[in-house]
Amino acid sequence: LMVISDVTESITREMKLEYEVSHDALSGLLNNKAFRRQVQKRLIDNEGKTGAMVMWDLDNLKYVNDNYGHEMGDRYIRLFADQLKTLNRYGAVVERHSGDEFMAFLCGNSEEELRGILCELRTRSCAVSLKVSDQYELPLRASAGVTWYPRQARDFETLVRYADFAMYMAKHSTKGVLQEFDLE
Repeated sequence: LMVISDVTESITREMKLEYEVSHDALSGLLNNKAFRRQVQKRLIDNEGKTGAMVMWDLDNLKYVNDNYGHEMGDRYIRLFADQLKTLNRYGAVVERHSGDEFMAFLCGNSEEELRGILCELRTRSCAVSLKVSDQYELPLRASAGVTWYPRQARDFETLVRYADFAMYMAKHSTKGVLQEFDLE
């Protein structure tokens, strides 16, 4: 019985350590290294599938931090991360990329199918708010960019670069939208 208990504790510790090494502590999403590894594996195994690399940037995090404090900013980050976790039901790989940036890679049968999933996520996320006081709730908003595998790029670095560029275009035009990458 003691041997079983020791082995169980050892396995539990090992699993916890593995989780901590591959996940962001604040959001519970994958970290950059684990995200890259999983997406690159999907790109190799993704024969005949369409993929979407998406990058989001929270639109109001600086405002939240400056006006309500960093603890409330952390709640805002976790609130958005919880929305992104719903992509797991579609087999997406999701990460917290940096402070207020997030990424996901989704695979499907067509760009239209993946656009539908992303539109559903946006609609659901726009209905969520962070309660910052008894009188005020701040709507959850993020600008996003997407690029398509294999039509626009086939490797991890290019997919990320194009999604980042599209997100930048969304952020500096009409915040809160999903901008598709366009080579032109």
